[in-house]
Amino acid sequence: MINGSSLRNKWLLMGCIWIGLVIYLSFFNPPSEVKAIHFLDNFAHIFMYVFLTAWFGVVSEKKDMWFLFWCFFSMGLVIEVLQPLTGYRGFQFSDVIANLIGVYAGLCFCVLINVFNKKLFRT
Repeated sequence: MINGSSLRNKWLLMGCIWIGLVIYLSFFNPPSEVKAIHFLDNFAHIFMYVFLTAWFGVVSEKKDMWFLFWCFFSMGLVIEVLQPLTGYRGFQFSDVIANLIGVYAGLCFCVLINVFNKKLFRT
């Protein structure tokens, strides 16, 4: 966990910018060249949600990890449900699964970091 309120606040601000980027990328109309690479979409979902969850997990208490899980999984689900309203995006169950994998992997990463830190620093 990151200590120091100034550093923590900056970390949270950067995380909020990342959330905005995820939302923007979820609703913009990608070029046809990107749409042609089908598997790239799921990898992008996994990467975005691993990074997002791990980013906030680093500054969160252990007791808040499941809250993070539900927040980011719900965010991804709401985005998927709203995408058909754009007219050029649609709901894809595979994206929901990719988001779920990403959120879970991000939490696993945070747990591993916490275990490593405890062994390294004996806290």
